[in-house]
Amino acid sequence: MKAIEKIKAQKAVDKIQSGDFDEGDVEMLFLRLRAYAGEHKIFREAADFVAHNDARDRGLTNSVLDAFFLGIRFVNDYVITKAPLDISKEFPSYVKKHLKYQIIGRSAESLKSAHNSSAQKLLSMIDNIIKEDSRNKTCILKPGVSNSKLKIVQALLSYVGGTQVFTSEQLMADIFKVLEKNDIKFSKDAMVNNQPKILLSFGLLLHMTEFKLTDGLLAKCILGGDIEWEPNGPAPGSNIFGELSVFGECTVGAEGQGFTTSYNVFGTGLMASEVCAEVLFEAIQPQSPDLPDRRLNLERPLQMIDGVLFPI
Repeated sequence: MKAIEKIKAQKAVDKIQSGDFDEGDVEMLFLRLRAYAGEHKIFREAADFVAHNDARDRGLTNSVLDAFFLGIRFVNDYVITKAPLDISKEFPSYVKKHLKYQIIGRSAESLKSAHNSSAQKLLSMIDNIIKEDSRNKTCILKPGVSNSKLKIVQALLSYVGGTQVFTSEQLMADIFKVLEKNDIKFSKDAMVNNQPKILLSFGLLLHMTEFKLTDGLLAKCILGGDIEWEPNGPAPGSNIFGELSVFGECTVGAEGQGFTTSYNVFGTGLMASEVCAEVLFEAIQPQSPDLPDRRLNLERPLQMIDGVLFPI
């Protein structure tokens, strides 16, 4: 690690440990150590997040969002419409990509149990049996595909799943590992004490970022509460606004007929009601007495003051 980069990273760590820091100091830490993350992929992904100011078109987060929204697109095109995909005829090329994402997104154990195969072999199979026309963005099955392979394709098309890109625990663990790897002096206790502000800062750095997905789809990341309530009203002592999380939002479907859906990208582990200023909550007229009478509006530029989010 270059001496000047190590000095700047150390300054960022020292400021964070003091407790007197904001998202700019957390951003500086990621930027200074980004090139020195080594095998710690979660730290590198987080650093790539804050390093790119334009719409992201690659990386783990981009792939997870693309996989989820292609899955939703497939459900919208071929399940909700009750017009099942006929793979014996020409079909859109995004379906092939969707198939591959369903393989990549599942564990080795799950693939072995369901298909008695590995991800590498299944991905190779998809490439071998599906011919793609990149110019027209269409695909077609090659002649002579066996029934066993067709059954695997059908099974993969019936599955749409996803997980958070990474958790707050994984992010903090990788931060510690990268600091140790680069001989940056730090107190784990001091970092843990400031963990809520570190995670809130990272969530704020993700807020209102954009991602370019397949076929020109654009997703935006927005902070929000993972709302929870019971059909008969909130339980005593419950927190209906739940965990403050970063959600990827995208409009799926034909122009003018599409719908917006969201995906939980990153959970901060912090309760929204505890780290969001009262001014961010708006009174609403509930459609039912069992529903909340206010909403958390974070779809705007935000800033962190003393560990609490406020509108700019």
